[in-house]
Amino acid sequence: MLESGGISVPFKAQLEALSNIRLLIHMQAGGTPTPLDVEVGSVSLRRPVFTKVRAGERQAATVELNNMNDPYRSARKVVGRWRIDHIVDTYVRRPNGANMRIVPDALKRGNFVEVSVTLRTHTVVTHKRHGPVVELWMHDVVRLWSAKEAKV
Repeated sequence: MLESGGISVPFKAQLEALSNIRLLIHMQAGGTPTPLDVEVGSVSLRRPVFTKVRAGERQAATVELNNMNDPYRSARKVVGRWRIDHIVDTYVRRPNGANMRIVPDALKRGNFVEVSVTLRTHTVVTHKRHGPVVELWMHDVVRLWSAKEAKV
């Protein structure tokens, strides 16, 4: 969940842009538009991370786990039962403009971040629901300013 931590003008503009893209996709696909609630000031980002590995099935790992992307070794404990399909990369932007990889724990609530997302669209047909579903899949997070720097 991404929320505005006080600097709401640029965040609200991004929410409106994402909402407009989702509305366009729904109109092109012929479904009922479901806009993002821009007034709430948050956006939900969901993406499948784990895939169940069936007994006797051998699948190559799609993500290489190491101390940088799994510092507490929690994902490596379940790697025999679950395949890890995606890890959100975390970076900090240096003063020279280059991104430096950091551990996810270095990101704190209130940091001013840049998030790259992809829109994933698929169609759902059930007796309760019919039409396109548009999900926002997060790829990486770049901390631009810490919470202290953003408040100054």
